Amino acid sequence: MRRGKHIRPNKVAFIIAFVLIATCLAVFVSALDAQGKTDTGDEITAPSPVIKEVVIEKPVPVVEYVMIPYERTWADDDLFYLAVAIYQEAGGDSCSDETRIGIGNVILNRCNDPRFPDTIYDVLMAESQWGTLHWIGIVFPDRAFTQEEAHAVSRAYDCARRVLDGEKFLEDDVIWAAEFEQGETVLHQDGFYFGR
Repeated sequence: MRRGKHIRPNKVAFIIAFVLIATCLAVFVSALDAQGKTDTGDEITAPSPVIKEVVIEKPVPVVEYVMIPYERTWADDDLFYLAVAIYQEAGGDSCSDETRIGIGNVILNRCNDPRFPDTIYDVLMAESQWGTLHWIGIVFPDRAFTQEEAHAVSRAYDCARRVLDGEKFLEDDVIWAAEFEQGETVLHQDGFYFGR
């Protein structure tokens, strides 16, 4: 077997290392030569420092809120009963919130009047007083569960909550609310007569 001339592996590594070092050195030298010059060969000068006036704004005052504990004086059942009654009586979106609150005021006024029962439930269940509630119970009618009525139901709950929290639209002696006159009429609004 004949042996040809072969380059030893050490020589190959030496040649590759030499080429790489030479290339790096050439790049380094050209970078040093270009330092401080633009592409057109002009000298680059360092920018002079600019002193800017710093304006410190006054700090924004921090507002601290004091949480007043909310103690509701009514039960969830009372909210439900009142919302059903308000919806049944003034459920349409054409009725104002004032009228809805007025319905709620009449119910609470009756609770405080010795001629009527003293609970919301008993006032609403009194025979022939609040539509059909006395014989079907205090429940929302089927239409209240439709998407079209969702807003009216929500308003009934909101107004019921406001009434239970003490909002007044009518005086304490107003105990009648109907689509016809009863007692001495003090207000006629949204098709309702409110009377004492």
